[in-house]
Amino acid sequence: FSNISVEDEIKYLKLAANQGYAPAMEILYYRMNTIGYDEAMKWINKAIELGYAEAARTLYLAYRVGEKDRDGNVILQPDP
Repeated sequence: FSNISVEDEIKYLKLAANQGYAPAMEILYYRMNTIGYDEAMKWINKAIELGYAEAARTLYLAYRVGEKDRDGNVILQPDP
């Protein structure tokens, strides 16, 4: 996606995700700063529901070590 705008990237990822492509759903999670927390969590959980193990690993690691937005605000607390 290096040659296209962020808006186009998100558009194409959502197109793929809406067709049930779990890897696109996981990538949308990584675009949390662009699409927002709620939408990112919707996509990662949908990928997990589809049985995409990599998405489960991604979310596990986010909760394990915590997650911050681009401004440094904590959006997922690390698991104690």
